[in-house]
Amino acid sequence: MHEKDKELLYRLVYADNLWECRISIIATFYFIRQNEFDDTLKIAEILLNDKEDLIHKAVGWMLREVGKREIEIEEEFLQEYYKKMPRTMLRYAIEKFPETSRKMYLSGEVLLLIPRSTDDHWKRKLQDVKRSMTDIRNGRTSGSNT
Repeated sequence: MHEKDKELLYRLVYADNLWECRISIIATFYFIRQNEFDDTLKIAEILLNDKEDLIHKAVGWMLREVGKREIEIEEEFLQEYYKKMPRTMLRYAIEKFPETSRKMYLSGEVLLLIPRSTDDHWKRKLQDVKRSMTDIRNGRTSGSNT
């Protein structure tokens, strides 16, 4: 999917139609399979306050898929947002975590986790995700130059 096409995802995320909105997060599965997580995390952040249970399930599912590939990236996102997430979204996201970790997230007692990898590659990857999350908070989407 080209950068221009990604703009459609960001339009759909704000759609009034539940199914169009849900497509915006589910479509990021393509990027997840390419080990590109930025758009998934940006859209997940936008949808944190959505009222629809089907959106909560879809976001949690996509976060879980990110975690299957890069658990540190999923955990970093969760550490920032798990207390704000709808319960269903959180449950779906942590479904494959060890029981003790699941219980800690659900009870709100997660300790600040240090990334398991000290490899510079993973540190850079985490920094890129942090920058992307900051960009979305500031109203910039991927590919925008503003």
